[in-house]
Amino acid sequence: MARSSTSTIALAVLIGIFAVVDASAGTCPEQVGPTQELGDSFGAGMSTGHDQAQTFTVTQAGRIEAVEFMGGTLYSYQLQYPTSPLFADLRPVENGVPVEPNSSALVSLQIPLSALPLEVTPQFRPWYRIEFGDQGPMVQPGQSLALVLRVDESGTYSVGWRGRFESVPADAYAGGRMYTRQTPNGTWFTLDGQPDIYFGPRNQDFAIRVVMCQPAVAATPTTWGRVKSRYD
Repeated sequence: MARSSTSTIALAVLIGIFAVVDASAGTCPEQVGPTQELGDSFGAGMSTGHDQAQTFTVTQAGRIEAVEFMGGTLYSYQLQYPTSPLFADLRPVENGVPVEPNSSALVSLQIPLSALPLEVTPQFRPWYRIEFGDQGPMVQPGQSLALVLRVDESGTYSVGWRGRFESVPADAYAGGRMYTRQTPNGTWFTLDGQPDIYFGPRNQDFAIRVVMCQPAVAATPTTWGRVKSRYD
């Protein structure tokens, strides 16, 4: 009887240990997607009076750990305004359009101008990673969100964002589109499908990479009663 009690206690301890290990073990592997990798067609700037956004459709469940954009700023701006911010946020989308109020953001960061890559050109197109980490929102496939980039309204600097346009009906990224708004009182609008004097109607998308963190699948808990019955 004493031996049975000892075995029971030992099993209880082991189950407790394994429960702790299962709950804390493992890292959060990254998966990149969705993406729009091309930035060779145009560049648009976030400046005083102009905010930019790219909507996207989530393709896998998990947490958005980071978003990368192809962009940069001028060296002269970094010298004059090294601590001036680039505001980056993820916000909901309604009827395909980013929600207007900045307060609607699910997560928001301020990035000092000195941390950004230098000016982007057609020949030099670096990516910059906006790290949301544990603050990033949990999402499900099919969910639509927008990456919004903007600058301080009182500033006199700008940040560039590269992108790709395709003549209609082609589309560099079918899961979202580029949006612009004039501040402080403008609303989001898109030029997708609008006539262009040189190229005809075009679909336009900023270059973007969404970095997902996919937590390890939690193990199905095993009840003490089921384990104990094997040893009774």
